[in-house]
Amino acid sequence: MEYDSINVDMSQAWAGGSFSERETMGVMEEMRFWLRIMSDHAKLIRNGFDLAEEELFRFADALAENLDGMLARVQSVNPPFSPGEVQSFIAESNAVVVPLREFKADLEVAIRECRVMTDRPAELIDHVRREAEFFLGIINGLVGGPIPTRCNLKIPTPPGKESEPAALAPRSLISCMGQFAQSILLDGILFFTHINGEHAQVLSIYFRPEIQEELAETTKGYGNRLLCLLDEMTDKIVQGSSFQEMKDVVTRIREATIPWLEHLRTLKTKIGSCSVPTGQVNFPYSLLDHMEREGMYSIELLDMALNM
Repeated sequence: MEYDSINVDMSQAWAGGSFSERETMGVMEEMRFWLRIMSDHAKLIRNGFDLAEEELFRFADALAENLDGMLARVQSVNPPFSPGEVQSFIAESNAVVVPLREFKADLEVAIRECRVMTDRPAELIDHVRREAEFFLGIINGLVGGPIPTRCNLKIPTPPGKESEPAALAPRSLISCMGQFAQSILLDGILFFTHINGEHAQVLSIYFRPEIQEELAETTKGYGNRLLCLLDEMTDKIVQGSSFQEMKDVVTRIREATIPWLEHLRTLKTKIGSCSVPTGQVNFPYSLLDHMEREGMYSIELLDMALNM
């Protein structure tokens, strides 16, 4: 089966009507993961504003509070979950995540035009905007809601296919998605290889100049390796390679992601014990855990693809 041979209409993948027990569990698992990621994003954006950007600071803080409240609600309920309950949680998640997504999109433009002062690069804001789009696509696809295009998520795609919706689904449901499973896994792997590569590159610029150059170069190297593999896989996508023909690159992406995760864990230990040069770095310590969680998410997708 070629990657571009599937006309991805995820609405066909669901029976329609009420969620099954497995589907409700899968959606709740995704919301518990992603709402925490979204809250981190709001706080990361909030804490980067210039002192004069008080209104934006307060707005980002309010978004974070809303996301924390939604996460607490999702975490407070136990299975079995009723279909109506899950549909309500999807609607409520949209209500708190869509404003964050829109804020990120507007903020990226404002930073590029120098209308907002912050130490967060516009590229980083676009990065976290794409993650919000990815999450919204996962939960909305199950209820007939909007799904972002591959172009919107910067997922490589064959020429002429850029405007097609991305293939997205909760992780725990992918194995039962039949003909859609391969496309879902490939879109997820392409997305997260880009995300993990960007994580490493962004992190590398926040080490202290001269004093922590070795840490910066090592960290950047992990990002360069992942992005080179993304380019290699993109070439295969454009050539119309089959899922099986891409497994070699998928294997090497996994082999490059594992040491990246180990590097993050090493940094957590060293920075947490103030044993890096000067004892501190120029980025939030919690960012390492945030990136590790997303890296582990990507490993789940890679393992599923390699076992298929």
